Amino acid sequence: MDFDFNHPISRLNTSCTKWDRYPSRYGLSDVTPLWVADMDFEVLPEITQAIIERAKHPIYGYTDIDGQCYQAIINWQTTHHHLSLTKDNIVFNTGVIYGYYSLLQLLLKDNNTLLTVTPIYPPLIQTAKDLDIPVKTLPLIRDNNWKLDLEKIEQCFINDKTIRGFTLCNPHNPTGTCYDSETLNKLARLCHQYNIWLISDEIHSDIIMPGHQFTSAFSVDDAYREHVIVLTSLTKSFNLAGLKVSYALCSNTHLAADFRAMCKANGLSSINIFALEALKAAYQYGDQWLTQCIDTVYDNLVYLKDYIDTNLPDIKMDIPAATYLAWLDLSAYDLPDNFQELLLRQGKLHVEPGDKFGPDYRQWIRINCACPRTTLKQGLDKLNLWLSAYHLKENI
Repeated sequence: MDFDFNHPISRLNTSCTKWDRYPSRYGLSDVTPLWVADMDFEVLPEITQAIIERAKHPIYGYTDIDGQCYQAIINWQTTHHHLSLTKDNIVFNTGVIYGYYSLLQLLLKDNNTLLTVTPIYPPLIQTAKDLDIPVKTLPLIRDNNWKLDLEKIEQCFINDKTIRGFTLCNPHNPTGTCYDSETLNKLARLCHQYNIWLISDEIHSDIIMPGHQFTSAFSVDDAYREHVIVLTSLTKSFNLAGLKVSYALCSNTHLAADFRAMCKANGLSSINIFALEALKAAYQYGDQWLTQCIDTVYDNLVYLKDYIDTNLPDIKMDIPAATYLAWLDLSAYDLPDNFQELLLRQGKLHVEPGDKFGPDYRQWIRINCACPRTTLKQGLDKLNLWLSAYHLKENI
């Protein structure tokens, strides 16, 4: 079956975070949103049908997670990521960041410090700060790819005995890096050696571009896995963020039990009744849809790269190994720190500001390419027009 990912579908007037906020929040119309990590693609039909079938039953009460849900996850992770799981390894929660919140509460206490790297998905730092957990950051090494500086990570572990957690984003948001098995095992070995919890956000793990491979932190050597916990979901893979469902993978029996108890105490272990049906349908029927979705995203990323190289060659960008997000360096333009706001208000284009991912990235933007080609082209034309107009104005 072929799916048409380039057919535009209006999301206006659906309380859509991505599209509906501009008149009320900014007093703007005709904005092209290429910011939040949310696809503009119609979901897998079997997901819609599964939700409709469940909705036909007229009672929507409290719901337990059934064995089919656990088995669907086990089958998917075995087939797609070569993981060997049991039901006991899986801890459900309502979202990756909700689970992350509970996990930090559980693992980092008494002024324990969290170490992570930048640029990185903003809530992975902000959630710790909201919990009054001290956060230290190291920059990724920017080479032919974005890499972890394992030597500096170890030095931090040695020099600061308050560090008890390291947060990884794999595939990395916003750079799209997929960390290889050697890197993950070295990092996990360090965490094991220095008694550090390795928390890996792997929500983008299904969205891997052609020619690349994803390796989960859960696949590290058995000797190190006791200190590893993976947070993941199908919500990015199948565009289901509004249904609120995620799960963790943990081989440490005591940690898994404590994490379940913490999620339950925080009210984050009861999953939306329709999300459970969506999960089973996505993992049973979603292979072909996901393959074609990735093909569409990759074509959009290639189009984006060609557009930039042709029309905006001063912007630096590499096609990511994973995710539908592009990470663009605009530093050659020497723009003001608030240029993303000017781009929104003057250029009617909404992108994700780079400084949200780390203070050293004020001249960067993140662009979402999971949209019909017409939407992407419209956004790039607006970027091109605004940069040209700004440059001319600045040189009068």
